[in-house]
Amino acid sequence: MFNGDVILNEALEEIKGLVEIKLKQAAYIQDLLQKNKELQHELDMRDKLKGGDSSESTKPDTSHEQETN
Repeated sequence: MFNGDVILNEALEEIKGLVEIKLKQAAYIQDLLQKNKELQHELDMRDKLKGGDSSESTKPDTSHEQETN
């Protein structure tokens, strides 16, 4: 085998390893996105059970700050 072939084979192996890492990262990100979607659904359902909507869950509770006249 020529020296150039050895270098080419090493480069191809490195590329294969990088592609494998990239695929694992993509699968991990997809898993995180799915978990995020499930958690958001749970929050939405919780808010519906409380009688509010999902936008209220991110609002601070300021009911104790209301003044009485």
